[in-house]
Amino acid sequence: MAVTTSGQATTNPYCQALGIRVPRLETARQRPDANFYSLLIVALLERGEPLTLAEVAGRFEEAGVAPAARALASLKRCKPARAPVYRDGDRYALDPHDDELDLWVFRLGLRPPRVPALTVVRPAPPPLPAPDEPLAVTELDEAWRDGVPSGWSAQRAAICLLDAHRTAMERARLEQPLGAGPPPLGPDGGDRLAILARRRRRPAARPGRGAAGTARRA
Repeated sequence: MAVTTSGQATTNPYCQALGIRVPRLETARQRPDANFYSLLIVALLERGEPLTLAEVAGRFEEAGVAPAARALASLKRCKPARAPVYRDGDRYALDPHDDELDLWVFRLGLRPPRVPALTVVRPAPPPLPAPDEPLAVTELDEAWRDGVPSGWSAQRAAICLLDAHRTAMERARLEQPLGAGPPPLGPDGGDRLAILARRRRRPAARPGRGAAGTARRA
């Protein structure tokens, strides 16, 4: 095990097998998602060999995680003997070849992602037409795919049709559907555009309106 002049190990069997630098508990405890179990993993990675819970609790106290007595009680409650940590007598160790440990190393920020994050490149939307540019049939068909607005008159819808087709049209042609949309005009020549195109239910009457409301107010 290589050691620096300050006494901090630069590598150990666990970290060497995982291909990571030896972590520091003082740094790991500052992560917002740190808990006693994740810090147990960090303590084992830092030491590079099995430890008892009492030894881990002592290291927690040194790193400023928690007093040793409270840390020991919390370590016992967190079910420490679960993958990737396993128990061997009174000592707890890591399996450096466990896929769960590799995932924990990534979660703890000790290694970069193995696959770079994908960058979604969205094409730029087409430019909007100028206000004086005539409508296209496809644009009108898309605008009316859920029905012609109920407040529109037959005259207004006919103007849109004539503008989109860019030519004079017989009345019978105006009464035909536009693409997948509903017929814009009815045979009686009245304002039936909204009635034929309406696909939404009428809004329910509010309490207090109509005869029932009058009776209640009386």
